[in-house]
Amino acid sequence: MSIFVAAAAALAVLASLGLLGRAADSGPQDLYSGTLDSVNSSSYPPAYYGSLHTYLNSAQLNSQGMSVDHDVIVIGAGLAGIAAATKLQAAGLSVVVLEARDRVGGRVQTATYDDSTAELGASVLHGDISNPLAQPLTGLGVRRAIFDPGWDSQTVLALPGSGNADIDPSLASSSTWLGFLAAAEALCTATLADIVEGLSPDSAPGEDKLPSCQPPPPPPPSPSPVLAPSLQDAVDAYLASAPLTAAARRALLARIRLVEGQAGAHASSLSLAYAFAVGPTSGVDDLVVSGLGAVVDRLAADLDVRLGTTVRSISHGDLAAGVTDASGAALSAQFVLCTLPLGLLRTGAVDIQPPLPDQLTRAMWRLGVGGAAALALWFDQPFWDLSWQSFAQEPGTASQAQGWVRFTPLYSLTWSPALVATLTGPALDSLAGKTDDEVAAAVLATLGSMLGGGTPPTPLHWELARWDRDPLTLGGYTYYPVGSSPSDRATLGEPVSGSLVFAGEAASLEHPSTAHGAWASGEQAAGLILHSLAQSREGCAAQCPLR
Repeated sequence: MSIFVAAAAALAVLASLGLLGRAADSGPQDLYSGTLDSVNSSSYPPAYYGSLHTYLNSAQLNSQGMSVDHDVIVIGAGLAGIAAATKLQAAGLSVVVLEARDRVGGRVQTATYDDSTAELGASVLHGDISNPLAQPLTGLGVRRAIFDPGWDSQTVLALPGSGNADIDPSLASSSTWLGFLAAAEALCTATLADIVEGLSPDSAPGEDKLPSCQPPPPPPPSPSPVLAPSLQDAVDAYLASAPLTAAARRALLARIRLVEGQAGAHASSLSLAYAFAVGPTSGVDDLVVSGLGAVVDRLAADLDVRLGTTVRSISHGDLAAGVTDASGAALSAQFVLCTLPLGLLRTGAVDIQPPLPDQLTRAMWRLGVGGAAALALWFDQPFWDLSWQSFAQEPGTASQAQGWVRFTPLYSLTWSPALVATLTGPALDSLAGKTDDEVAAAVLATLGSMLGGGTPPTPLHWELARWDRDPLTLGGYTYYPVGSSPSDRATLGEPVSGSLVFAGEAASLEHPSTAHGAWASGEQAAGLILHSLAQSREGCAAQCPLR
């Protein structure tokens, strides 16, 4: 085998490990300028049978001796489910949405107090022009406030008693950050060279020469492949070699902790190749002043949503599918579109028969689910610097995000004297096993420490959402762990059989881990069903009836 063939084999290995990325204009941004189609494609083999069946009208159903309750059953009334159901219903299909909660919205949860709102789940709308949610929100005429969640708008306070000045974000916005990204890219390039060098003329991916590059088996997943670098690997390597000032070093570590917070996972778990995978959007970021929850209610108002309906099983086949809920009631349809969060889906709480293909199961377990919680605090009046868009305390060490809690003041956005504390993966570790009251007390203690010591005012009201402990989510948004790649998301979005397809932010290639990614994924999955409808109508002399 020539070195060129060996290199090609190595590229395939890296694709399976999540070490190669997409071009800047074709989806999530990463550390590479090249493209490799297989990184962004489903891992199903080319001959895989999974494609949705052609829609059957009432006459065709009768000829098959079949009857169904609905054309489509959508499981989950989060953004993905609402987007899918809206698109399918607009095309004339009979759609029912089954939701276990007593509300719609999924991981959108708006807390209210004294006529003001605070988001405990999805909150920021990234890009008010190209965001897939922009058009439906504009149609509703909701009022939004510009909010910049980026690094340059952060206020990062020094550790109390350290004698240090507060962190200057600009120190990690220019040469320091660019230097780190260059070092990270070099680390990934070196990893590629090591793999190519390790391939003997007779070896190939999956053979004995590269046992660590074998794809993980179905759950429980195997340990992450040792050849794939993590974000923490790059941080450690850069700090060991770069001549940084103490202030620049502190700023870099704080920015890395912010990346950890956005993913809800430790830097040692995040794939270096996709740690910064964010789909491009244009326009400004903003918040919905009246609350996303009220917007979601309006978006779902015309849909047949059945709240309090917990799905326990899904059966799927070539031409039809069915679900059974916790009460034993059953419904059938030509298609089932499942939008359950990945954290819940992986538990097996919903029995799916026939079982999901191995490729899909592996993809589900290669992706990570971040830990997340949010605490909204209402006070009598603001006691923080009103110029702050968001603020946090710098981490204590390079490897731990000690006390990393991010606060977002709402006063300048909605005139409400409220703070929303966001706690994700690393910051949640020390709070595991604590009650809600203990979590609130710990966050208030952190707030007091950050603002100069002492006890902060007693909040008038507070509400806490712990997504990692919510039985219907079991985590926040998904992220790319070491060894995963966009291929895993593409696999999640492929039809499982002739009648079952999944959607949600975990299945979004271009906008993963976002509310608008969930919406776009729901529309995309609905598009697959509508394609089957279009196929059914081809060749009809007259318009084919739907029912």
